[in-house]
Amino acid sequence: MSFFVLANWFFCLTTFVLLGLVIVRYRWLLIKPSIIVIIFFHLMIQWAATAQAARNEAYLPNPWDFFLLVQLFPLIGLLVSFFIGTDLAQAIWIRVTEPFKSSLTYENGAIILLGAYFVLFLPIYFQYVPLNATGLYAILFNPSDAFMAREFSQKLLDNTFVRYGYVFMRSVFAPLLSVFVFKRMIDSLKKMRFLKVVTCVLGLVFILIAVSLSGARANAAAVFLVIIFSVWIPNKAKINPFVLIVAALLVFLVPTALTILREGRLLSIDSFSQTLEGGIFYRTFVIPMRMGLNYVHYTQNIGSLGMRGFSFMSGIHPEWINVPNMINNLYGGRYETGYANAGYIFAYFITLDIYAFPLSLLLLWSLDFVLVIYQYIRNPVMLISLIASIIVASQALISAEFTVVLLTGGLLPLLFISWFIDTLLMQKIKIVI
Repeated sequence: MSFFVLANWFFCLTTFVLLGLVIVRYRWLLIKPSIIVIIFFHLMIQWAATAQAARNEAYLPNPWDFFLLVQLFPLIGLLVSFFIGTDLAQAIWIRVTEPFKSSLTYENGAIILLGAYFVLFLPIYFQYVPLNATGLYAILFNPSDAFMAREFSQKLLDNTFVRYGYVFMRSVFAPLLSVFVFKRMIDSLKKMRFLKVVTCVLGLVFILIAVSLSGARANAAAVFLVIIFSVWIPNKAKINPFVLIVAALLVFLVPTALTILREGRLLSIDSFSQTLEGGIFYRTFVIPMRMGLNYVHYTQNIGSLGMRGFSFMSGIHPEWINVPNMINNLYGGRYETGYANAGYIFAYFITLDIYAFPLSLLLLWSLDFVLVIYQYIRNPVMLISLIASIIVASQALISAEFTVVLLTGGLLPLLFISWFIDTLLMQKIKIVI
């Protein structure tokens, strides 16, 4: 075993122990986006990089650059994040974990306002993408065309307004609305109002279908994750192994089912377990590291791209390069229009080389500015909904550029929409009173 491999195991296990300390002793830190990004990075990239350290060492001309990105980045990020905004995080944690009351008028208003987006937008969307041309329809009825239908349903849609309208529906309005609908379902169940329970279940199914129209498998999983975090955080983030297993199965339920159907196979326990163990597990816990590895490999063999590699330079730089598509085609992607997305630290490494390391750390810590916005959300249900949604939005940094997550990933729009609706409804309640 080489020194490189030993170093990977040492730093990975050190990060694991420190994260365990956060979950056991300092749970209020879990509402900090920087901590969440590190947790997902640890699970989805750092462990895979450690397990395949020997292979990575042989693959890269200079494996220590990759070591810096996958081992030192999460550890240094975690150590500094321990001391940033901890008092504010603890104060917000108390707000969402102590018993609270929420106005029924407020919750109804939030459901109406958030739901109105779906009612207004989906008819426009279907004008440009007929139902039988969506990725979801292809998966269910014509699996051989599923990939291109998915591309057309979102990425290749030529109307910018509709394309980004769909993005905001799945990344902003769907997660916020799902929490309010789920809470209403639980409240109705406690009061034995079964008709309302059924209505809420149908509402959640509608949300899941809406976010899955493109055929993307991760969108429904994101909705499940938001709901799970909205329940877990108010319960003081207690760890129950059985609940954890059930929650994990729920998150992977729809993506696994869609994968099976897309491949033209029948849904069964055997096909579900095989797909979950093979494709979905590999895609979740190995592929993100492999994508980052290819970005580093390209940089070390061909060179960094500079400003033309940033996604936000599209339409500005005359020699702009679509990096995810380029990497997809260079490293064996199945389709020419495919995207090999990688975490923001790798996306910046291919543009800035080693200077991406300090920049990525600064951007990581800057995420905790959301704690300041949390203070201005007065309704506890909206605050919980926002925190859960931001947690899931932050996770996207494992496979996307920072600016992409801020905007199309929904992080900044989530903050604005939540604050706007909260302010509007709180003023309305005051007027009624």
